[in-house]
Amino acid sequence: AMKQNGRALRFASEEFQNDHEVVMEAVKQDGRALQYASKKVRLEMAEYWANAIEQLTKNDSGVVKGDEE
Repeated sequence: AMKQNGRALRFASEEFQNDHEVVMEAVKQDGRALQYASKKVRLEMAEYWANAIEQLTKNDSGVVKGDEE
């Protein structure tokens, strides 16, 4: 159901709202579905993206790895 209508997560069980894979499928279909994920999953995803962005900005030298001359 999440692949067809991401916001169906709103009516899903707590188990599904806590499941990263289910939440990701719902969010891929409709980004607004994230609001129906459990607080735990939302916080974990926010932490993941914050870390990813931090790493990108630390490593951003303007050169793509493997393209150094």
